[in-house]
Amino acid sequence: MGALSALRGYPVLFVATLLHPLQADPNDPRAAFAEYAADSLWVISHLGQFLGVALLATGLLALGETVDTAKAWAWARIDLLGTAASAAVTAALQAVDGVALKVMVDRWSQASGPDQMRSFETALAVRQVEIGMASMGSQLFGLTLSAFGVSLLFSQRYPAGFFLEELEAALLAVQSPAALIGLAHRAV
Repeated sequence: MGALSALRGYPVLFVATLLHPLQADPNDPRAAFAEYAADSLWVISHLGQFLGVALLATGLLALGETVDTAKAWAWARIDLLGTAASAAVTAALQAVDGVALKVMVDRWSQASGPDQMRSFETALAVRQVEIGMASMGSQLFGLTLSAFGVSLLFSQRYPAGFFLEELEAALLAVQSPAALIGLAHRAV
């Protein structure tokens, strides 16, 4: 079940991310918000991203159950908790980004006069929460994958190269939320 979840999670996350608007510079809030407001697939792409991460997390949970030594299992317990926490942060992130931000940018795009400025500031505040959650999620995933690497290193079931692949994936995750696509690819 875990391998199938990971195999399904990668394409779901990849396709959902492709559906996410990426033309406007995210550091230019007005341009980004205008693009987001015009996007009819916004909620669907975010639900897809969550589903992809949830499937990948299921694969990681299954992987954590396969280690074969006491030392590896001690690390795997950390892995399992980290995976659950990472999935929870991803769910909250998708609620903020996929629902709350969309509502705010839609209100901003339809407002005029002083209401438009207030709506913009509100959307920008929601955006800052989203950025913070994405950063924390990436760091949490990175730490979780690092712990997975250690548990695989101590397991006699997996070659030492698995440790290095997990460490590389963990470093990518800490660098950028978009690196989760790379993590998804490794899980396959």
